[in-house]
Amino acid sequence: MNDLWRPFRIGPLTIPTPLVLAALAGYSDLPYRLICRRLGAPYAATEAMLDRQMLLEGKLRRRLVQLDDADHPVAGQIMGNEPAVMAQAALELCRMGFDVVDLNFACPVRKVLARRRGGYLMNRPQQALAIIQAVTSAVDKPVTIKLRRAFRENDVACDDF
Repeated sequence: MNDLWRPFRIGPLTIPTPLVLAALAGYSDLPYRLICRRLGAPYAATEAMLDRQMLLEGKLRRRLVQLDDADHPVAGQIMGNEPAVMAQAALELCRMGFDVVDLNFACPVRKVLARRRGGYLMNRPQQALAIIQAVTSAVDKPVTIKLRRAFRENDVACDDF
């Protein structure tokens, strides 16, 4: 077997191939995830959801967090900038039935950066570590992190992590 196609693990989960559906803003909703699974993706992630949205009941949250029995294992991806709020949102994702919590520290969209979320945290490693510690202390599910090589395309990779 080719080493590129070996199974990998995320905590107790074994993912049979590295062909997975990454979190794609505007695309990774439940119908798209189910299509990708039928085409062979054994693991999927939701699009990025704001931590505070996970704490508010409503139509938007219900749309973003739709799950199906055929949609496992699945990661719920959240982004925010306050450790306590991110921990509460992660706990809520676990209660909803997500198998993995994925923290978005990579989004380069100007609006996200201006609100000090996503890729902004690449310039704030201590804040990112505080979020990671808060989330991993709050949940009993695996936690993954979406990172960028650097804050800007022409930056040298961050060595502070």
